[in-house]
Amino acid sequence: MKRLLIVLASLFVLILIAGLVVGYWVSGSSKDWLAASLSENLGVPVTVGSAKFDLKQWFLLQPAIALEDITIGNPPGFHAPHLLEAKKLSAQIALLPLLHKNIEVNAIDIDHPVINSETNAQGIGNFEALLRKQKGPSSSPAPASSGPANAGSASSGAGLVVNEFSVTSGEITLLESARAAGKIDMSGIDLRVRDFSRDRPCHIEFSARLFGGTDSHITLNGQAGPFETDSLPLNGTLSIAILPAEIPLALRRAQFGNLLVAPGKNAKATLETTIRGDVYKTLSGPAKLALTNLVIGKDEQHVIPLGGEFPLTFTVSKLMSQPSYHLSITNAQLHLGKGEWLGSADLQLHGTATSGRSTGKIRNVDINELISAVTPTSGKIYGVLEIPLYSLDFAGANADQVRSSLHGAGKLSVGQGRISQLDLLAHIKNAIEHPQELFTGAKGDTAFTTLVADMNVAQRTLNLDGILLDSPALKVNGKGFINFDQVINFEMAAHLLGGGTSAVAQMATGGSSGGGIPVSVTGTVDSPQVRPNVGKMVKNVGEELLGSFFKKKPK
Repeated sequence: MKRLLIVLASLFVLILIAGLVVGYWVSGSSKDWLAASLSENLGVPVTVGSAKFDLKQWFLLQPAIALEDITIGNPPGFHAPHLLEAKKLSAQIALLPLLHKNIEVNAIDIDHPVINSETNAQGIGNFEALLRKQKGPSSSPAPASSGPANAGSASSGAGLVVNEFSVTSGEITLLESARAAGKIDMSGIDLRVRDFSRDRPCHIEFSARLFGGTDSHITLNGQAGPFETDSLPLNGTLSIAILPAEIPLALRRAQFGNLLVAPGKNAKATLETTIRGDVYKTLSGPAKLALTNLVIGKDEQHVIPLGGEFPLTFTVSKLMSQPSYHLSITNAQLHLGKGEWLGSADLQLHGTATSGRSTGKIRNVDINELISAVTPTSGKIYGVLEIPLYSLDFAGANADQVRSSLHGAGKLSVGQGRISQLDLLAHIKNAIEHPQELFTGAKGDTAFTTLVADMNVAQRTLNLDGILLDSPALKVNGKGFINFDQVINFEMAAHLLGGGTSAVAQMATGGSSGGGIPVSVTGTVDSPQVRPNVGKMVKNVGEELLGSFFKKKPK
């Protein structure tokens, strides 16, 4: 028993002495060798402020090194001096290979790193450039120093194999070039890579928070590698959840205009997809997009619910440099207010630019609720909107450009409605009875059973042709336009429903020929000006009466 204690004590002393020796070796000039070895493997400059040996882990036969104040330099061609900065890196290493100047790592953990993301003149991201870089001597290796660690060169064939690599609570700082490329702020980055080696696939788990929020996040679980200079295969499952309320308001306004000013506190968009392909080139796969508790509109008082879920095809190109996203949606159905939208869409996002096309139809939607949500005006027209067919194309780098680019065509129908603060009947009757007076007091409504028209959108203008309004009191047909700045101009013909043979009655019904009473509506949506053409009415009816008189005069 005594001999056993002596053996154990001797073993403890030997382990302690060996640990102190290794600790001295690690914390001394050998940290420069470690930095040079990492620099060689990464192909960029690496600096280490200090290196410490964890004696406690040594007694557990799990030797660990803590590197502090680490910087990993940017590849050539980028402005920022560093790609990554970290206060601390912990590594559990295999001891014997380290003594032979080889690095075999059981585990690496980087805590709270800051990654400076930028894009060079060729449109390649700095992290992609680092991964693509061939293994070889750094362009600016750390200076060599004298001492036992310098007995061998850092470039003497050192290799790097990591059983497990993890990043905890990292964040990405976007430089201006990265923002212009459309990259998104990420924080709370957690990364776990198992069985990492450049020449074979490894398992990867990644998660991060988006927009500095708490619930908007991205997660990836899959397999990546081998890590070649011209390819990086990846297949796995990707999940993206975005709470529109967590997107900064300035960014929402810039990219979506007034559509997401008040999206709802619990609104969420979730994309689930299985992707396969090459990180440097294209990743794609089937996906599902779900919109829950989302409302769109210019403020909290003027919104319309939009929700549902539908399948789509998701594609992303050049993910690590200049990401371009493509969403192809076919035969989707969404709730829009109390009605629905049914159709297809093709959406492409490249940097801050958006382009695409939407086709389909809208059914049973409250037109006032929709117009009040997506345009500056409110309470001008009521009824149930049907758009049996439409197509719409768009493209632009921001919401205003997209709005200006809108062009397309369709048909609309509104049933059982009314046009507010525009009493066509009162204007027309006053013009007939008091042709010399300018009538400005008709602030009532024009009720109708149906309102149909062909519509065309182009150059920030909604053009309406083939307008036909039916109501119990009159029928109106014509054409006109509404500018996006709310200027209106319509030329119409009104037919008052009624009988009689007097001149006034004939004027009220537009004459026996049925040509209608000419009416122009100009001004703005908020302040329309109605002008029945009384002179033309009198002339038309007078010609008819005169013609009738000569026909009846005996020869």
